[in-house]
Amino acid sequence: IILYLYGAPSQLELFDPKPDAPVEIRGDFGTRKTAIPGVRISEHLPRIAGLLDRTSLVRSMTHPYNIHSAAYALTGVPHVDVPMELNPYDTRHWPYLGSVLEYLEEHQSAPKPQVQVPRNVVMPFPFSAHSKEFTRGGPYGGFLGRTYDPVCTEFDGAATRGIPRWRGGDDQVVRDPFAGIEDGGRFYLSTAAESPADVTLDRLDTRRSLLDQLESARRELGEASGVQARNRFRELAFSLVGSEHVRSALDLQREPRARREAYGMNLFGQATLAARRMIEAGCRVVTVFWDEYGTANSAWDTHFDHYDRLKQELLPGLDAAFSSLVARLLLPSRLQSRSSSGKPFSRQLPA
Repeated sequence: IILYLYGAPSQLELFDPKPDAPVEIRGDFGTRKTAIPGVRISEHLPRIAGLLDRTSLVRSMTHPYNIHSAAYALTGVPHVDVPMELNPYDTRHWPYLGSVLEYLEEHQSAPKPQVQVPRNVVMPFPFSAHSKEFTRGGPYGGFLGRTYDPVCTEFDGAATRGIPRWRGGDDQVVRDPFAGIEDGGRFYLSTAAESPADVTLDRLDTRRSLLDQLESARRELGEASGVQARNRFRELAFSLVGSEHVRSALDLQREPRARREAYGMNLFGQATLAARRMIEAGCRVVTVFWDEYGTANSAWDTHFDHYDRLKQELLPGLDAAFSSLVARLLLPSRLQSRSSSGKPFSRQLPA
């Protein structure tokens, strides 16, 4: 499970504060002790602080590309420029981690089980699909081809909060689901693997028959990579229409209300919870993006109202989702856990 905070977050306000630095460097926020002696993080990440000893904290990563560089961070491509960053299908892109895994699994000699859940999923919707200004590279098949793009979910639900967004003098209030969503929202596969409520299986069979007829009339295009990619996604969609595994994994109403609230009743928190359920159902890689919504300079791209947005919107959402995920993943082993002294580990983890 990869949690990606698009923007990107300032290390000073998250996991690498400088409490002894001058105020103009360390910023407005204080720090707090963590479960690792001598290590402090932002005062606004209290739940993460309590389980930081169950994580690996890396403070030495850097890169030379001052253009957000989602493609560089997600694929390791040795060079990225602005045209690449803003074109997901630039032929110079390298494939995403999940795309590489899918390629390798499809080319292994062992028998392949019937697909019940997709291997490589992006949530809560296709990357940068709702920014309305830019599309960005990164989580795609790259030089392996669009056949190995991830399957993406979509989200159907209403936002509960309006967030002021700066637009160079034409400011507007955006109802951003990353700030809060209503209880009845739902995730579904954007490949139409989960059919709309008014589409019966008979109607889907009719649609498939029509598609087959159209395909037979244009066989000469069958070798084109774009057509192959569409065919693959179409077949995957139809194969997953009746998959109880996918429906169950994405049905968050099956989770206790208290657990859903612990992850945060916002799009990132609920997508993180759904990602855990997808992994449990058999998916191999799930990537959850806290993405721009409605405007640029949103998500973790905090060029404006930096401290207020971090304190009121971003850090509480990250603290809830990440800590709940880590705590839940630790549950099977916590009774067997031991401290360095050999005594049982007694710290109470959140449900």
